[in-house]
Amino acid sequence: MNKVYATAVSFLSPLGNDLDVLAHALKENKSGVRFFHQSEIPTDFPVRYGARLDSIAGNSLNQNRDPDFNPAALAAAWLAEDMAKKIQPGIEIDAFGFFRRDSNSFGLTVEIIKKNSPGLPSCKILDKKIPQKIISDFLKREKNISIEKTFFLGSTCTSGNVLLGTAFQRIRAGEWQRALVGTIEIENGPFQLMGLHLLGALSTGFTRAEEASRPFAAGRNGFVKGESACLILLESEEAMKERGASSLGEISGYSNTSDSWRFAEGHPEGRELIAAMRLALADAATEPEAIDYIKAHATSTPTGDKIELQAIKQVFGGKLAQIPISAPKSQLGHSTASCATMEFIATLAMMKHQFISPNLNLEVIDPAIGAEGVNLVGPRSIPARIRRALLNSGGFGGLNSCLVVNSSEPA
Repeated sequence: MNKVYATAVSFLSPLGNDLDVLAHALKENKSGVRFFHQSEIPTDFPVRYGARLDSIAGNSLNQNRDPDFNPAALAAAWLAEDMAKKIQPGIEIDAFGFFRRDSNSFGLTVEIIKKNSPGLPSCKILDKKIPQKIISDFLKREKNISIEKTFFLGSTCTSGNVLLGTAFQRIRAGEWQRALVGTIEIENGPFQLMGLHLLGALSTGFTRAEEASRPFAAGRNGFVKGESACLILLESEEAMKERGASSLGEISGYSNTSDSWRFAEGHPEGRELIAAMRLALADAATEPEAIDYIKAHATSTPTGDKIELQAIKQVFGGKLAQIPISAPKSQLGHSTASCATMEFIATLAMMKHQFISPNLNLEVIDPAIGAEGVNLVGPRSIPARIRRALLNSGGFGGLNSCLVVNSSEPA
């Protein structure tokens, strides 16, 4: 079976758009959460903060949060251009898997982008094209990169892991040599936020925005909606060496399960999450004690964090005293359909710079989650060499997906 490596990443996040910049922000315990500008959200709106992208290629997203502007098209153009700088011309990509939110507002979006960013080359191919098509057409035109097939997988907040896992399985089996995986989650206006608020999912009421996203902590009352856009190139070892590329990290195991319990939460016993973690470890031929870091899905909801932590305890038992656990959503917010790819990239940043990101705001652990004997990282990052990590992801409808990721450094 082929080994599968991540060899290039392009991304937009609330904490920077470069792997080293992101690593610095995570390591320095920065928060991407802020209060909305008064032009973004009505003054009487119940949700007052989020982890948003402020601008892309000179376009202020804060000024363009209206029904006629879809920043996903602009994000796709930026991702395409950034990825084009990192890969050689003429390579063949077997498949491009993608997930984004639907929108019908690309017409006016294109005009706004052309007006504000006339120098952005990918503006020439934006008209009437969805983000996936923008990216593939730009790479073809500018780099003569052929993409044999495209596919779309929407698995709510597990979408990123499912896309990465699907590509991983095909490359490992020898069916593909290269695959692109992309996700975009940016459209977070009052309409989208109100739907989540009515479900009781979003955090409200904090007077300091940066304190609102607080996985595992006492006083948490919901997640903070985040935004991100990600593009990741996966390659077989042969394909990677063929173009002289280097590994950012290796995917060695994947799983995907569903308990179909309730729309907005998984089974209270975490049965299918337990199964997903065990299946991913088995797929990677890895014992629990070989894991150096657990990237929790933990969104900062009262129920979800508790269920996940109890499930982790079932899988790792007494070994958890030695395995640090943290949730990047404490710094990046929860970018729903794009969160898993964003947190995969964050994990690569941690591996490269040898640290583990904090559970920001975890000054007091919620006693109800049963964290005794568990190594929850505190509100400040810690130095660590991560050789192998387990990445959890959960989604609406009781979906669970896990990846095992190995460092690019020698064992």
